[in-house]
Amino acid sequence: MDLKTLVNKIPYHLTVAIKNVRLSPSMGYHSASFESLLELKRWLVVPSSDQYRLPGDTNVSLETLLAHSDRPKPRVIEEIRSSLK
Repeated sequence: MDLKTLVNKIPYHLTVAIKNVRLSPSMGYHSASFESLLELKRWLVVPSSDQYRLPGDTNVSLETLLAHSDRPKPRVIEEIRSSLK
């Protein structure tokens, strides 16, 4: 799934637990940094965020997202995985 879809499937209370998210071309966007996944989620709904999007469709997994952030506690990761099923 694309980054926006993935991020929108993660419950609000878990988006604040993922810190220092870094966008990269492997996620379908030009490089940018965000304090938390919540900040990224809010940014993705702003129309100007589309100018950072790279052409083409990019599949982003939870593992890719976690690799581009400060890894949260295992409990948080399990909660996120459960919410994505």
